[in-house]
Amino acid sequence: MKLAERFVRWTLARGVLLWSIALLLFLPSALHVVRLYGGLRSEFERLLPRQAPSVVALDELHRRLEGLHHLGVVVDTADAARIPAGERFLDDLAARIRQYPPGLVRAVRTGQQEERSFLDDHALLYADLADLKEIRERVEARRDWEVSHAMGTNLEEEPPPPLGLDEFKEKYQARAGVQKFPTGRFSSADHRLTLLLVEVGTDHGAGRELLARVKRDIEALGGPGKYAEGMKAGFAGDVAINVEETEALMEDLSLSSLLVLAAVGGVIYLYFRWWKSIPLLLVPLLLATGLAFGVAALPPFWVRELNSNTAFLASIIVGNGINPGIMLLARYVEERRGGATAEGALIQAVPASISGTIVAALAAASSYGALALTQFEGFRQFGYLGGVGMVISWGATYLLLPPLLRWVDRGGLPPRSSEGNLLAPLTRLVGSQARLLLLLAAVSTVLSLVALRKVGPDDLETDFSRLRRRDTWQQGEGYWGAKMN
Repeated sequence: MKLAERFVRWTLARGVLLWSIALLLFLPSALHVVRLYGGLRSEFERLLPRQAPSVVALDELHRRLEGLHHLGVVVDTADAARIPAGERFLDDLAARIRQYPPGLVRAVRTGQQEERSFLDDHALLYADLADLKEIRERVEARRDWEVSHAMGTNLEEEPPPPLGLDEFKEKYQARAGVQKFPTGRFSSADHRLTLLLVEVGTDHGAGRELLARVKRDIEALGGPGKYAEGMKAGFAGDVAINVEETEALMEDLSLSSLLVLAAVGGVIYLYFRWWKSIPLLLVPLLLATGLAFGVAALPPFWVRELNSNTAFLASIIVGNGINPGIMLLARYVEERRGGATAEGALIQAVPASISGTIVAALAAASSYGALALTQFEGFRQFGYLGGVGMVISWGATYLLLPPLLRWVDRGGLPPRSSEGNLLAPLTRLVGSQARLLLLLAAVSTVLSLVALRKVGPDDLETDFSRLRRRDTWQQGEGYWGAKMN
């Protein structure tokens, strides 16, 4: 008996055991996948190498300094006369936010009162040395005049030398921004805006909860429109950015996953014209996808979180990992429609497809795995998950699909339909115009290489604001962030 035939009979004899093991391994992997996608990290630094100097410095700043993460509540009053009403609304909101636990909120600020009080007490620490020397000389000159005048020794009756401290006062008030916020509040009559700034507490990962609670409190207060008609509020700052981008990622992932499954299922049915082929291919593949994420979380990969670059890997694993299953199933269906039994079709289909699919799977895994050699964290995760996913998808196909086929395929397949006609025109074209097609391919390759020579570093996109969700500049953080700035 040939090795491939013995392998098929082994999988069929141990189908229940193989599926039980796969399901037991899938359960913790599925929990890990839920945790991964529930804690997506959309911050740009999550794409960078963790040992890059900039990332190390940023992590150290976060460790040492509080108040680096902010949520801004911006009120557009639409009229400068409504700014007091906007400030009352923010004062009432601030009173509620101050009751949040310290893990959520470190401080709530409506103006620069804290900085102004500190500067009032320590202003001379920030004066230029030349100015301090000039002030001292003027004060000493005035002191000498006052002493002479009091003792009557000012025989020439000279006028008192002016102190002229107003010029220094104006200079340092401008530097401290006193004119920018004359009332001490984060308010601008020119822009008809007022701001509440929330400094995030020790739990930097609770931005979504913080924003949700602030929104509930705004709703409980009746919104800014209750304080003055025409006012509206929005959210800005890095907390709002992270929540907004993470929600966009989740929406896009949900949509893309549904589209991938629907498109893949539709193409499978159109080709095989057998509705059972859809679960036959997708169920082992979904198990393999979950297992890939579970294995990638283990050493030496340590993929414990997903970023904006790797969040779509589930769809990519499904899209590429289904190929071995399609090849095996296509060969199986061909044998079955030729009159073979289910077991006989598997004995023919597995050896006919196994060598080609393992080469293709390993080639795809190597292509993904090459990205794991890069320092860019987004690429490294892509390489680990993609490479592991291709290998596990191939293994799941040949271990799980044969017994599943024998369990499901009990009533026979529909007769051969028009699936062969789908590619018949293409087959005729390739056979009759082979030289022309090769020539076109060669010309296209040469033209592409010529065009590629013109691509340089200047063609790389460096404006990372273009990575933001598209509607942020009309109604999201991009719109309100510009107002806060």
